[in-house]
Amino acid sequence: METASTFLFIDFGKTFTHYFLVEVASQSFHLQGPVEIPSFFFKKSSDPDSIFKAGIRQLEELTQRKLLSNGILVISAKKEQGVGVDEAIFSGGEEWRDKIDIFQAVKELNLDECLESASAHLTSLDKNFKLIDAGSSAIRFFYQHQDETKKIYSTFGTGKGAVYLLREEYSPEDILRWLPFEMEVVGLENFIANKSLFPHTLPCSERDLAIEGAVLREMLRLGKPADFFEDLHAIKILVSGASFSHNPSRSQVGLIVLDGLEVEGVSEFYLDRRQFLSCFGALIKKHPELIEKMDLKIPFEHILTTVAISGRYQAGEPLGKVLINFGFEEVQEIKVLGGEIYFIPAGNQSIELEFMLSAKCTVLGINPQDQVKGSLKCSINTGEKGFIIDARGRPLLCPRPNIEGRKTIKRWQSAFII
Repeated sequence: METASTFLFIDFGKTFTHYFLVEVASQSFHLQGPVEIPSFFFKKSSDPDSIFKAGIRQLEELTQRKLLSNGILVISAKKEQGVGVDEAIFSGGEEWRDKIDIFQAVKELNLDECLESASAHLTSLDKNFKLIDAGSSAIRFFYQHQDETKKIYSTFGTGKGAVYLLREEYSPEDILRWLPFEMEVVGLENFIANKSLFPHTLPCSERDLAIEGAVLREMLRLGKPADFFEDLHAIKILVSGASFSHNPSRSQVGLIVLDGLEVEGVSEFYLDRRQFLSCFGALIKKHPELIEKMDLKIPFEHILTTVAISGRYQAGEPLGKVLINFGFEEVQEIKVLGGEIYFIPAGNQSIELEFMLSAKCTVLGINPQDQVKGSLKCSINTGEKGFIIDARGRPLLCPRPNIEGRKTIKRWQSAFII
């Protein structure tokens, strides 16, 4: 019987530090964690080593595995059952390297190395995979362009870097239009400035969650590279970062990405719910041979699939209909109106769609052979929460930040509360 390889991962982010335990064996991949500690604890503490070990002890309780012995990390290839790990791998944490005893003995990888490694693996599985890491200091975009892996950084981030959004040529109305309630510009700018000062804080109300989602939409819109969607066929987008993973609604995460990127055609959205992405990249970089052992090639959640209807049309305008074949005798039909978004719960299954739309509409990225007899046909794999039919047009028909606009936003967002 093959013995599993056990790894301890510690990812030092600028906002949060995460601890994971991973076991890899033939055809199995078992992830435990994370234990999450705000990184400012290390900065404020006179003894950051004790904070670090406290995180290790929390992981011991979670995994029922002994990791520390007399304050020393147990690393042994011939470990007893439930004791020690084969290897400890750290990512990030450059500013703590001289303050944590255990850190001295472990070779660390920087964040860019880890994300590039993860991106390279995902695009080797599917060249249309795109990776977005919404970090505290910057939003990073990794994607393939003309057989070249590109990485683009925004000038602002979701935590300490949020204040730089205010220094961009941004329009407050472009953020306020995504809120289902009225808000003054000064209140919005105070929210962004406070997020920069206290990046570890989490939204504690539906109002704060909505504001954070509105800000993230604008960050994605401003940061998106011009050639990010060069190939519109079967796009896969993986998002990572605390602003995504801490959102309690996976479907709302999908809507934020859809709105911020204005995705066209058929797209699958994946979420790094546990914020394991950089550790996943570190594992691949240091032990590429272990990837072949995993039955789960993409250890992230496929939350939603979206189908965007492109074209210019008016809100409320009849656009045609969509036939949905779940494999049953009866085919479902949805009559599509311009300016609306339709969410269909259908957890993790393959379905057939046929679009019978007016001449001014199309679904980009569908193979030409499927565009016959006035209809468009495609097969999609729905995500955990289902799939979206987006009939708001491209460019997106965005409401203004007024009474009617707020009613529209509330209607769109309420369709996703499940």
